[in-house]
Amino acid sequence: MIDSGPDDSLERFVPDIPFEYDGTIIEVGLEVVGFTIAPPDFEGGTPRFLVAVRNTSFDLRLCALDFRMEFDDSSGTYIALARGVIEGVPHRGVSGTGRLTYCLSPGDVGMMSVFLELGGGYTVEDIASARWQAGAINLTDAVRTSDLLVTDLEVIPDGTRYAFRGRMQNRSSATVQSPQIKVFGVNAVGRPMVMGSEIELISVSAGTSWFFETLTFATNDFESMVAFPQARDL
Repeated sequence: MIDSGPDDSLERFVPDIPFEYDGTIIEVGLEVVGFTIAPPDFEGGTPRFLVAVRNTSFDLRLCALDFRMEFDDSSGTYIALARGVIEGVPHRGVSGTGRLTYCLSPGDVGMMSVFLELGGGYTVEDIASARWQAGAINLTDAVRTSDLLVTDLEVIPDGTRYAFRGRMQNRSSATVQSPQIKVFGVNAVGRPMVMGSEIELISVSAGTSWFFETLTFATNDFESMVAFPQARDL
């Protein structure tokens, strides 16, 4: 199994394979910052694919961003797939007065962690190259908001494993519900190496906080943390 690499590694891609954009949009406005195929979190589990992408456009607000990467072996045969929704930054539509939505404005970096769908009989070591595609809604009037703010973020031990702990502040003027968080541990060049998440079916009043502790993970081998909070307007 391919190791995810030490936290001081300057590798941007693990495994270090050639990959290319394979979509139909000429100017996609997105770049792959780094990715990791991480070993299973427990014996007999499934490898994870973690990726960071950046909005490189001048004016696109990329919301509900779908991402997929297909992997081939050395003969060019398709053998694996990673697909999901990129975690975005809290925005509000209608020039900042609308409902919460999650987007990447120009320069923003989003991340994703999903299970790697390997074809029968293939292993991670068979992967030799990759192709990626993406699709999103360009919400032209979306504006970043600080209504959901993550503070006091830390890594805590939990037996032989680890978790992220912190609080999400509701800085808006109204109650939000179903708060959730995804926190990525990244290396020195921003490659995501591990993810912890949590969701709670509660309401968070204006001016109060939701204190969270994520599900555990197997390693603390990363340099820093990036948090993506979400909640729904009532």
